[in-house]
Amino acid sequence: MRKTAILTILLSFTVTGLLGQSTIDTALIGSWKLTGYEVKKKAWPVTNTDIISFYSDSVYQVIVSGYIADSLATREAGIWLIDRSENKILYLNRHQIPHPANLTMGDNENKIVEITDSTLVLSGYEGKDLIFMNYIKIPDVSKIEDNYNPTA
Repeated sequence: MRKTAILTILLSFTVTGLLGQSTIDTALIGSWKLTGYEVKKKAWPVTNTDIISFYSDSVYQVIVSGYIADSLATREAGIWLIDRSENKILYLNRHQIPHPANLTMGDNENKIVEITDSTLVLSGYEGKDLIFMNYIKIPDVSKIEDNYNPTA
């Protein structure tokens, strides 16, 4: 009886933990439009609104909103992962689209400050300044064909 109760409690914690982990991934999938920055408690509007899209196959793409159909305006693409221990999005294999030869971009990360069905707040550093980036959920943006080959 005691073993059964302990196993039931452990199973409950495991299932709850796994469901909680997948919730952030599921909530993040889709397209998000940057609406503004906050630096040192001052709000700054954006001049060029970027859209970041997180896809279920772990690919992300960032584009300029005015040029969705023009692949030359795409800023970057890569792989996204969630670091659950620090509640961060990790951006790996970052590159531009179309992919120019011999261009390498370092990995990057943003802390997830808040995420709801319609809003996303990320934080990161610009030099020594902590910046908060505010996004709103928008209709999904289609993925742009990517010629990046990480083994090349």
